[in-house]
Amino acid sequence: MPTPPVSPTTVVRGSARTAAAGLALAGLGVAVSRGWALLASRGRIFSAAEAPAVDVAVVLGAGVLPDGRPSTYLASRLDRALELHRAGRAAVLVVSGAVVGDADEPRVMRHYLEQRGVDPRLVVEDREGVDTYATCRRARQVYGLRRVALVSQAYHLPRALGIARATGLDAIGVADRTVRDHPATDPATWVYGELREWLAGVKVLGDLVRPRPEDADAHDPAVRQALDHASRGAAYGHPADEDRSRAG
Repeated sequence: MPTPPVSPTTVVRGSARTAAAGLALAGLGVAVSRGWALLASRGRIFSAAEAPAVDVAVVLGAGVLPDGRPSTYLASRLDRALELHRAGRAAVLVVSGAVVGDADEPRVMRHYLEQRGVDPRLVVEDREGVDTYATCRRARQVYGLRRVALVSQAYHLPRALGIARATGLDAIGVADRTVRDHPATDPATWVYGELREWLAGVKVLGDLVRPRPEDADAHDPAVRQALDHASRGAAYGHPADEDRSRAG
């Protein structure tokens, strides 16, 4: 007996149910990942003035301008790292970002810090920090770190701290909120950043289960060497102090 034809109405209804189920599943993924991030970061986000002392602060990249300056968002992150460093709350600063063509985030970040008095020997460039997962994974696997401060905008830190915890770091977050009120900041950009974090959490679930290039990277002693230099008496934010002490 021939199968009766399926009516167009039935097809449309079936497609609508499938689409609704897909949207519901996606919404559940977004909600679960955001809840996970907020739980992982609870009690771990501080201002630069209130943050506990750590040996190493990691500044996450946020784009550079065509003229070679850090973006407003990145400069604000670097300013918070400078506050930590000058207050003696972070001996070594790791600047983590991507290198894409002429846009060299780590080098721009290093230059910004050195221009403001940070001893070059206390700045380490992580030139493979292509995203937040890569930065955290490399901090643990490549540089052998455990306790760190992650420096970023406030809305980014719950996800960043969730990733840090999942990759084996015992991290705190140092939040920048100043860029939100900066004259050069479009308010819509901050709102977009907040909304993007909800969606980006779903990507984290994939990062945690699929192989990544960072998983096979060799150990790099650069941070340990910088910490050794700091322990020999280099003054935070004042590279000339050690040379003056030698001369005396």
